[in-house]
Amino acid sequence: MKKIILLLLAFFTFSLTAQNSSEDDYVNENVLKYDDVVYKPFIRTIQFHPSSWDIGAPIIALHGNEQLELSFDDVDGDQKDYSISFIHCNTDWTPSDLMVSEYLDGFQDMNILNFSFAMTTFQKYTHYTISFPQYGTQQNTRFTKSGNYVMYVYINGDKENLAFCRRFMVFEEKASEGIPYLSKHERRNTI
Repeated sequence: MKKIILLLLAFFTFSLTAQNSSEDDYVNENVLKYDDVVYKPFIRTIQFHPSSWDIGAPIIALHGNEQLELSFDDVDGDQKDYSISFIHCNTDWTPSDLMVSEYLDGFQDMNILNFSFAMTTFQKYTHYTISFPQYGTQQNTRFTKSGNYVMYVYINGDKENLAFCRRFMVFEEKASEGIPYLSKHERRNTI
């Protein structure tokens, strides 16, 4: 009987400890959350969309030529070294069991090299932009699996120094008999 009580006590202690650590992770600034989250107060005006459609959802075709465009402002107004990385997720936005080489061809991390300083404004800021996937460039990156993804942006090459993250999707176009093919323009008008 004493053994059962000790086992139950140990189990409850372990479950409370595990629960507290997950709660700590949720409020910890530097723990990656698989959602659209801004970690740094100086990050503003995040825009993330297909490069050809400024108000579109961040969704692209797996083997298409479309790119996603990310832009944001850093109101510190200085130059920082921002990088992005990608995580493949399950349907419930939890990380999948795939290795990076199974869903990404090329470099896993990309440096954000395009930036400009604000001129003649009251608030100083630095505007950053990047488009991906990138083909035939110095930072060659291509997705090889469709699905849900989380892109996270981090500072100075330190993946624990998170700036923000955004969700996006890569879908696979499949043709079937009897279903008419819709052009990009027709798909936009049906959404």
